[in-house]
Amino acid sequence: MALMDFRNFFLPTFKLTSKIRDGAKIHKQYGDIRTPFHRLIASLDVSEGIKKNLIRYRKGLHPVELSRRITTLQRKLYKVHLAKYGKNIDKTAEIYADQNIISHRFLTPRQRSFCLED
Repeated sequence: MALMDFRNFFLPTFKLTSKIRDGAKIHKQYGDIRTPFHRLIASLDVSEGIKKNLIRYRKGLHPVELSRRITTLQRKLYKVHLAKYGKNIDKTAEIYADQNIISHRFLTPRQRSFCLED
C-alpha cells in the first residue's frame, strides 16, 4: 500500500500523447509531467465527491514517511530472502540492505530528480 501511495501521489510520470512513424523512425510526443493523482483531479470523468475524498486522503500522506516505510519493508523482504536462500544473492542488494539508503535504481533520471530525500 505504501508503494502504491508513493507512486500515485508523489512520483510524476510522462504520459504518451502520440506516436508518429516516419519510415523506420518513431517520433513520440509526451504530455505534461504529472502524478496520477493530479491527472485524476484534472479529469472531467471523476465526480467531485471522489475528488474531495482523494484530496483529503492526500493531505494525510507524508512522502518522507512513505519512503521510509518502503525502505523498511524492502529490508524485511531482503532478510526473509536471505534466511531462505542464504548468501546466493546480488552483492548490490546486500549493500542497500545494510546501509540506510533508499534504492532509486529502477527510476528514470527524471523521476529521481523529483524524489524527496531527508
